[in-house]
Amino acid sequence: MKWTALVPALAAMPILATPATAQLGTSNSTAATLHSADDTAGCTNRQHALEERVKSCETTIKEGHFSFVLQLASLQRIAGQYDASLASIARYTDRLADIPTTYASTNSKDWIVALQVRSETYAQMGRFEDARRDGEEIAGISVDGAGADNSQCWLRAVAGKELEQALDFCNKAVARKPEIGAYLDSRGLVYFKMGRFQDALNDYNAAIDKNSDANASRYARGVVKLRLGDKDGGQKDIDDAKERDVIVAQEMAGRGVAP
Repeated sequence: MKWTALVPALAAMPILATPATAQLGTSNSTAATLHSADDTAGCTNRQHALEERVKSCETTIKEGHFSFVLQLASLQRIAGQYDASLASIARYTDRLADIPTTYASTNSKDWIVALQVRSETYAQMGRFEDARRDGEEIAGISVDGAGADNSQCWLRAVAGKELEQALDFCNKAVARKPEIGAYLDSRGLVYFKMGRFQDALNDYNAAIDKNSDANASRYARGVVKLRLGDKDGGQKDIDDAKERDVIVAQEMAGRGVAP
């Protein structure tokens, strides 16, 4: 599988001077990479502004640390630089080996992470059919059924499309692996988009209980509390999340979560 064959337009995009993980921004699917444990690197330093992180990532990649290209793509998406984000993803996948597209493979991990990043970029761009196609690709090549279900849920939640179907996917993911807080975070976003704020609050509480470093969940929980009338509690969560990571509000605004 090579995306230059799937989407020829990406190959023609200019590549800007610009570590894949199981959940990368996000995310939930992208959030894990954006909030990497290695905060000594400029592009993962939570106290650096978005523009500074982008520049640091570009420098890091120029110095030979190519694994940060998807990190850069996620930051570019947060900055609203969607074409640059897609170009960075294409730059990353150009280095990946072809893999079968007709069955699940343990060799597909890097492709899955890249597809997760790209599907969220498409979802935020309003290119839902492209995002959904990436989700279907993940389902076809992943050996992790729960992770694939979560990806299908997440892209719909971010896009605000097919929310009932998104909820079904998230319910499957949570049922398969209830210990994974990121899946609860995904379902929390679905509930938020549905206006089911108490259900969203329950899932965000559970996600944070399972992972106290789930900063995007903390910010979203604050927004949900505000919607439920808990002004003090909501503002505290939002302030705490912004203190932990100065770009979390920008990150979540792209997903449609804002006070």
